[in-house]
Amino acid sequence: MCCGASHMFILLWQALPNPKKCHYCSRESDYNRCHGIEKIIGSIQVPCSNTKYGCSIKTSYYEREDHETTCPHAPCFCPDTGCSFSGSTGMLQEHFIAVHQWPSTKFRYDWCFYANIQEGIRVISGEDKQLFLLNVVSESFGCVISVFCVWPHDTDPKFRCAMSFNYWKNSLYHARSSEFQVPSTTLSDGLPRDCFLFIMPKFYLDEDSKICATEEGFSMKNLRPRCSFSHVILFFLLRDK
Repeated sequence: MCCGASHMFILLWQALPNPKKCHYCSRESDYNRCHGIEKIIGSIQVPCSNTKYGCSIKTSYYEREDHETTCPHAPCFCPDTGCSFSGSTGMLQEHFIAVHQWPSTKFRYDWCFYANIQEGIRVISGEDKQLFLLNVVSESFGCVISVFCVWPHDTDPKFRCAMSFNYWKNSLYHARSSEFQVPSTTLSDGLPRDCFLFIMPKFYLDEDSKICATEEGFSMKNLRPRCSFSHVILFFLLRDK
């Protein structure tokens, strides 16, 4: 702010001895915006606070907060008990694989991939580097499966997942399917609880059962199993909302 004579001040005007007078020249005047100073301040570029996580964006000081509310490099967290690691989704993916040695699968859109059904977490990443976690938990009745999109900001679900369970063995056939939104999480509180999205009965599970997953654009009804009929086949579909 500045007075009519362009004398600037940086204090809150309420804190001035006489808000109606310039603290420098004592001229009675209303205070006005100093556009020149605003331009100078606006031209100063400041780095994002997520620089250490890989963000190279610099913005004006007053735009920094807006950028950081959507910065894709903002940290997410390792959900493993006792691990305090945090980092961007790319850093987190490397951490999961290198440190915790969680199995990982990379997929291409419109291509099918397989993954063994085993208790624990599987890291799944797409061509666009979007990070997902597939979590399988054993229960007395079988196993429950959940899928999470790892993302640093609270947003509405960006993906939907469709799972189909098909079982062939001798003359027995069983099928079920489910479609649901994939919840997004920073994993700051660990894996989301009570978020099991697909249940597989123990009766239909074999030791070498597999998950078959595909992205939007693949015809699930025309996909034939590539493993023996004693296996459980899941078709896993993710698509941008």
